[in-house]
Amino acid sequence: MPEIHTTLQRLDALMAVGEKRSVAKDAARERGESLFAFSDGKIHAFESRNNYQKIVMRFIDWVRDTQNIRDLAKIDEQADELASLYLLERIEQQ
Repeated sequence: MPEIHTTLQRLDALMAVGEKRSVAKDAARERGESLFAFSDGKIHAFESRNNYQKIVMRFIDWVRDTQNIRDLAKIDEQADELASLYLLERIEQQ
């Protein structure tokens, strides 16, 4: 399952080990950026990373099971459409 390995590598690459989110937020504040729903695009906590991994893996499993797509590049190409379908199904299931 190379798509799973690659997905986990992507999450690992987003980790900002040793970097504090508050420092990134302070820098954004100094630049005059809005802090509403602030994100610097990095994951600063292992707990957050684990939670993101659970969400991403449920989505990947759903794509494999319902859309029969196993190639991560194809998932990337159709990400917006697949995410919309996934979320609509989740809403229907409440």
